[in-house]
Amino acid sequence: MRYNLEQAGFKVKTEVVPTSQLFSRSGDKKNGNYDLIRQGWQADYPDPRNFINVLLDGRQIPDSGSSNNASFMHDAKFETLMDKADAMSGDARNKAYGALDIQIMKQFAPWAPLINASNRFLISARVKNFVYNQANTYVALNALSVK
Repeated sequence: MRYNLEQAGFKVKTEVVPTSQLFSRSGDKKNGNYDLIRQGWQADYPDPRNFINVLLDGRQIPDSGSSNNASFMHDAKFETLMDKADAMSGDARNKAYGALDIQIMKQFAPWAPLINASNRFLISARVKNFVYNQANTYVALNALSVK
């Protein structure tokens, strides 16, 4: 990443942060003042709230300590739209969050998506109880059995 940014004309200073400190430091206004971080996030459940509200609601940024909002995005207009989308259900909810996602990326671009996994599984007909969690891409291994 450093090489690519330098080739684009950016002056880059890198700091290796241990994984055990990554989330606490990157979301801390005092100890994590970075212009750019490489960090991942997987949803706990398949709902856009688990990305947009959890990672971009500026009302959740504490004065001290860390938050999930490592971009430090804080905009009252978009926080109101987050609340409205969160109160909806079904297709209306998904459409509202989709529109909100586009607006946030166009106006603020708090993230630069790097990887979006697309998994494929070839499962034998003999396998029973194959349970795949779409939110965090895990297979429930404790549920698997063979006929």
